[in-house]
Amino acid sequence: VSHHIPTSPCAAFITVPTSTQPPNPNPRQMIGPYRLQRVLGEGLSAVVRQAVHVKTGQQVAVKILSRSGKRGRGGKNDEEAAKRVALKACREAAALRAVEHPNIVRMYGAYQTLTHLFLVLELVHGVPLFDYLQAQRGSLLSPREALYICAEVTKGLMACHRHGVAHRDIKAENVMIDRKGQVRIIDFDLANRVEGEMRTACGSSYYVPPEICRGETYDGRKADVWSLGVLLYTMLVGHYPFDDESEANLLKKILHQPVEVPPHLGPELKDLLQQLLAKDPTKRISSCHILNHRVFCDSKGRNAYSKASDRETKASSSANSHQHQKQTTVHPHSVPPSSATAATAATAAAALRVATLARASGTTGT
Repeated sequence: VSHHIPTSPCAAFITVPTSTQPPNPNPRQMIGPYRLQRVLGEGLSAVVRQAVHVKTGQQVAVKILSRSGKRGRGGKNDEEAAKRVALKACREAAALRAVEHPNIVRMYGAYQTLTHLFLVLELVHGVPLFDYLQAQRGSLLSPREALYICAEVTKGLMACHRHGVAHRDIKAENVMIDRKGQVRIIDFDLANRVEGEMRTACGSSYYVPPEICRGETYDGRKADVWSLGVLLYTMLVGHYPFDDESEANLLKKILHQPVEVPPHLGPELKDLLQQLLAKDPTKRISSCHILNHRVFCDSKGRNAYSKASDRETKASSSANSHQHQKQTTVHPHSVPPSSATAATAATAAAALRVATLARASGTTGT
């Protein structure tokens, strides 16, 4: 697997003969060995369709992007828009090729025509974390369940950062929980390689870190960690740490307002949230240190949110664990009761919730 993102647009895409590709891909169209089926979701510049591999029967999701940047619309050719769409698609495809991990949605292939780009992705049967939280109807996730989801997202981010990729749009809408309770990060359309400081301001308003609000260059990995902190806070508290209907006021709060952690969460969760949401990115915890925090460990110091299949994650995080433990404020007790039950119980709880939601809504996932 290549760990480098190519800079030439669409270098990683297989060209499909244009004679068989109409301008607006229809439900029965073939894209390579895949036959397009029903629509799973639509956005401003992309459509996601379910598809099937005609030989193996494998079900996948195909993200279809119009090169014009205007989904389903005609109009004169915008060469600059086409270049932007192609470059973003190239970055997304290359990022997904570079990072193969159980907590990252898989990509099986990438195709292109003169008019469209196609990303063939793993079909995740589940729901976005945003819908998962909305379905709680005012009740909050238990700390165990929130920490389980946070730990799984952290493992995915560690894999990204290890391979030099910043996601840059971590939010509840871009985290999927499947019917087995497994967690995956999706939607890498803002992802980019980490080569020094980044300049492009991107991400969703509630999840954007202070350094981007100030218009500074930034470390995309530290920006991902801030967004993860917003995500964990939202799961535990039920609302964003910084919220305002006015964009200008929201920006001021992100820049200047201290994060307020409810006392009932306890000192360890407060400490973790403060490290994730440190306004100074140089003082913000790194993704490879997060799972070493005491809040993820049982009374014997074992990580209660790791499973036997997490060997790569454990190996990556252990190198700096001794130094980080000296820097982290810890307390005599922790949230998870035992390393044998925390992840298993949280996974089972998540699976039950997702299965119930899926049956009620008919949701398949992306």
